[in-house]
Amino acid sequence: MRVALYARVSTAKRKGEPDAGAERDYQQNPALQLEPMRKYAEAHGWTPVGPNDPEHGVCYFDRASGADTTRPQFKQLLQDAARRRFDVVMVWKFDRMSRGALHLLQVLEALNASKVEFVSLTEHVDTTTPIGRATFAIIAALAQFERETIQERIKAGLTVARSRGVKFGRPKVKVPVLLLEQDMAGGMSLRDAARKHGVNRET
Repeated sequence: MRVALYARVSTAKRKGEPDAGAERDYQQNPALQLEPMRKYAEAHGWTPVGPNDPEHGVCYFDRASGADTTRPQFKQLLQDAARRRFDVVMVWKFDRMSRGALHLLQVLEALNASKVEFVSLTEHVDTTTPIGRATFAIIAALAQFERETIQERIKAGLTVARSRGVKFGRPKVKVPVLLLEQDMAGGMSLRDAARKHGVNRET
């Protein structure tokens, strides 16, 4: 099987900077993520595929915040998954790939639609196994619950706002249509006529 290794670090560890603990180290040092993943892949007979990073080897690698939606290698990973260029995506930990439960579910659904399996090493989730698939089903159910809870809160908030007289959408305006038409018939542009009568041009 072909496996895509995805690693992400938030910042570069500066030379001479003291250790801040294992949790911070793995966020700064991609090798701490990639080496265990490579060992796992080797133990399962999987072949890493993807971009060949000159510093970190064959992997998809981003140096960015998890909330950053412009991560280029992550986008490339999803595009390559849709093209079935690999069979499995592996990450060291959920938070290296997603910024929350809902985003994680969206990513896993996209991989599932492309028939690509998923492995999170430290959470012991491997959808190539029956236990891993069961775990994924639980994660999906929890994320769906979170999604529905958010939707219910939004609806409740809108209902309360409306009951207090809050109006949504663009406010209604009176448009002096006849005066606008007269000015435009006299050669005035729509923009100038709208400005003259205090009306937005698009309105």
